[in-house]
Amino acid sequence: MILIIILFTISFLLFFGAIYYINLSQASVSYPPKRVLYQKASIFGIGGVLFLVISLLFLL
Repeated sequence: MILIIILFTISFLLFFGAIYYINLSQASVSYPPKRVLYQKASIFGIGGVLFLVISLLFLL
């Protein structure tokens, strides 16, 4: 049960990271190019989906 909670927590943290990078890329001026921010957001989003799927599989 603890493993499932940890996996869900990691999943939601990765989703929040993806949202953070998407919001950061919407700013008018940012140091990393927007392409890099979108790449980071997509990696965090994919990681969030993977951890969510794994945690749902353990839940079953």
